[in-house]
Amino acid sequence: MGARVLRMPNCLPKLTRVVMSHKLRALFILAFKFVSLASIMLYWRIVEDPKGRGQVCSLPVQIRCAYSVPSPPRTIAGGPPHSPGDVFFVETSEQINPSYLFTCSVESAARTHPGTRVVVLMKGLANGNASLPNHWAFSLLRCFPNVEIRPLDLPELFSGTPLAKWYLQAQQRWEPYFLPVLSDACRITIMWKFGGIYLDTDFIVLKNLKNLTNALGLQSQDVLNGAFLSFTPKHEFMELCMQDFVDNYNSWIWGHQGPQLLTRVFKKWCSIRSLRNSTSCKGITTVVLREQALTGARLPRMSSCLPKLTTAVLTHRFRALFILTISFVFFASVMFHWRTGEDAEGQLYSLPTQSRCEQFLPPSPHTIAGGPPHSSGDVFFVETSERINPSYLFTCSVESAARMHPGTRVMVLMKGLANGNASLPNHWAFSLLRCFPNVEIRPLDLPELFSGTPLAKWYLQSEHQKEPYFLPVLSDACRITIMWKFGGIYLDTDFIVLKNLKNLTNALGIEDQNVLNGAFLSFTPKHEFMELCMQDFVDNYNGWIWAHQGPQLLTRVFKKWCSIKNIQNNMSCKGVRALSPEAVYPIRWEDWKKLFETISSSELHKLLKNTYAVHVWNKLSHGTRLEITSQALLAQLYSQFCPATYAKMKEDSEEQSRPAM
Repeated sequence: MGARVLRMPNCLPKLTRVVMSHKLRALFILAFKFVSLASIMLYWRIVEDPKGRGQVCSLPVQIRCAYSVPSPPRTIAGGPPHSPGDVFFVETSEQINPSYLFTCSVESAARTHPGTRVVVLMKGLANGNASLPNHWAFSLLRCFPNVEIRPLDLPELFSGTPLAKWYLQAQQRWEPYFLPVLSDACRITIMWKFGGIYLDTDFIVLKNLKNLTNALGLQSQDVLNGAFLSFTPKHEFMELCMQDFVDNYNSWIWGHQGPQLLTRVFKKWCSIRSLRNSTSCKGITTVVLREQALTGARLPRMSSCLPKLTTAVLTHRFRALFILTISFVFFASVMFHWRTGEDAEGQLYSLPTQSRCEQFLPPSPHTIAGGPPHSSGDVFFVETSERINPSYLFTCSVESAARMHPGTRVMVLMKGLANGNASLPNHWAFSLLRCFPNVEIRPLDLPELFSGTPLAKWYLQSEHQKEPYFLPVLSDACRITIMWKFGGIYLDTDFIVLKNLKNLTNALGIEDQNVLNGAFLSFTPKHEFMELCMQDFVDNYNGWIWAHQGPQLLTRVFKKWCSIKNIQNNMSCKGVRALSPEAVYPIRWEDWKKLFETISSSELHKLLKNTYAVHVWNKLSHGTRLEITSQALLAQLYSQFCPATYAKMKEDSEEQSRPAM
């Protein structure tokens, strides 16, 4: 949520205060910064490649290209149509910064297929760019005259195939595995339309693959994998794959549209039940390929620049020494600057803590390790990932809960804090939340949380961490365990709380027609319903189906609890209440775009008349731009129910709109 603000403009108020308070030292620092920036520009002019590509942190192009024939200039729109026998790589996300492994995959294919065109199709390029972005990988791949990098035009690719209608429908709904499924769709369509060889971008090619025709890879004893495909154009097997893709479509099961699809089509093709005794059938061969198992270690960017820096030092000794000296002094001055200008709490890039907190009681010092044990009736938020940089929405969720429950402790449990830190990280959100004396931010100790529950053994089984939905499933596990152990109220970090929730006891919300959702839970400690949920979590565990351990679990346990087949709005059974959707899910997940639509104050009041909290469906809405000063529904909620977060968003938005200095 929220636009990413340029860092330098956001520092200007702080820098101004430093200049006024420490004029001489600030002047000294600014002078060194100016010289340093000039030296950095001089440095890149010294070491950038002579062809003017300006690739930062890349080896000089002439060194890269010494081992291959020089490439003519390429644009992403040029080149003849695909020819049978091309090697294809596909990137279905918007990424245009290829990793080391991605680049190695393409390079290895180009080297082992010198007479074959290697076509790299990237969705992120499909927005009218006439040339490739500035990135070391594109500079490197230009060295190979047989490599072509082009935009991935999905409507054009799927046109004239059974997948054309599917693609138009898929864009209108949210699916958990959309990108992998889209990749599965692309590869079988490319093989049918153009033929040739398809490879995932995590392969390292050791030999020429042209002798493998009408072949696909065997992943394990009874499962095929589409990471490698090699087919002639318009092959009937690929046509059957496209038809199966549509007829048996299910994107909520991992691998269903990929390895499972190829396996079931091949078994039908060969009329067999097992792949173990069949390596070739009706002209199609299965081959065992050793796919590169590593995803490529992410090296720090500075390490990637070291070869270039070494080259510069050797060829421009005195200038390089001068630059390095200035850079050292620059970094020292930056450290000195922050020591001079930081506030008493050490918060960088944040509004002054005192200005945020003027309207609240002065908070007592909080550390993430201190505080008494949980009390019955706390409000809980949980972050199961390693993230320690709360978003605007996360912060608004906590702020709104703290405002609506001034006498209740609001506990924020974050897994990323569980490494022995004695104080909170430097981040504006933590500075803001310190204003609320009832907010406590603590580490999430998972082994301790699950101890003494049916989930303790499940958590210790490391294989679950490889499952596609592990983080959501872990979150599902945490919330039911917290409700059973401590009781109170649990909220997802994409809620905005409108009213006090304390009168909702032993309750959960109906998301939509006969489905409960655990984004809001309110229970007394050691409640039997939560105990049954924990037992069901283990007994019927399946981490490969979206929501199986969350909404589906709560729904099936509630139906057993009440001995019913259908859940009715606002029904109560054996002391547990299923709240109507308007209580906490007034905006259905299918209608999440309404959050960004303009609405009048009277219409908003009418819509939320019987609502306690609004679920924002961050999984769907997080990439959507919000004009914070508009009359959009979500903007109005921010301004009314989390004004401190709203003020921060507004300031950041104004800073971003100013021209960079």
